[in-house]
Amino acid sequence: MAEWQLRLAGSNAVLEALVSELNEPARAVKRDVRGFYMTSAAFGTDETASPTDVSVGALIAELNGLVRVQIDGHTAITLAGLEFARDDGTRVAVGFFEPIVAPHAIVVGQGAALRDGAPVPPSRSRLARLSEATATNDDAKRVLRILGADLDWVSMYKVFEIVRENTRRGETGIAAAGWATTNEMKLFRRTANSVGALGDRARHGRRDPMPPPVPMPQHDAVGLIRRLARCWLDSLL
Repeated sequence: MAEWQLRLAGSNAVLEALVSELNEPARAVKRDVRGFYMTSAAFGTDETASPTDVSVGALIAELNGLVRVQIDGHTAITLAGLEFARDDGTRVAVGFFEPIVAPHAIVVGQGAALRDGAPVPPSRSRLARLSEATATNDDAKRVLRILGADLDWVSMYKVFEIVRENTRRGETGIAAAGWATTNEMKLFRRTANSVGALGDRARHGRRDPMPPPVPMPQHDAVGLIRRLARCWLDSLL
């Protein structure tokens, strides 16, 4: 089938995990003899209408967010190339516009489970279900894009606000669900907002009169925010 393919680069282990777990129309990661690539129904099948830099960048950022939330990958997945695969087996690499003859794909056969003589559809992975659940949720997609990049205190606070505003009863509901303690969230807020604790890295510009006596370390804040994001995203399934 004719389709746009985003060639991917990154950790082979992470990419292999994505191949086995992510195969949804909104985002699918596949492998052929030349490496790994991602497809998306959002790009359509028109060779003359190439995906925009913005749409490609957003999809790569969301993919990295899914990786960091569900697979705990630490190395970023990056875009290695953009191609259009034609029905006749040729490919056009955007930027070069020269047909590339694709080699025969490697097909790995797997035995199909049967129930009463009929094939049983494979169970969908958690990552695949999460990909589908977030595909039409703007707040969820924004959280994934933020998590897909390096986190600083400002970006972490954005995730915190999105999760809090999408959780019934806000911080009270978060604590009741066991996602984080009230003290953790309070210390995170005080640290993130404190010029006295963080200097220019703080969300606020003016020095606060009472910075936290023992600010939250950044690695603890990253762990908290990823945990909150993971719990909230899982609640969408």
